[in-house]
Amino acid sequence: MTELEKLQLKHREEAARKRAKLKERKARAHRLIERGAILESAINEVKPADRFTNQEIEKIVYFAVLSPATITFISELGQ
Repeated sequence: MTELEKLQLKHREEAARKRAKLKERKARAHRLIERGAILESAINEVKPADRFTNQEIEKIVYFAVLSPATITFISELGQ
């Protein structure tokens, strides 16, 4: 393998890693947007979500998720 071929291979591998990383980042962004929309929709059932600050939303989420009933429910979902 010539030096040029080695360099080309290195660049192809680097480009493939960058594409994979970008794909993962886009998938994560999409998932976060979807889950945020789900959360906002659920909160809107009680009160318009846009009336809450991010800190209040955080408190709501932690309160809901860390309740004993929710912990049991989440634990049983993975089985």
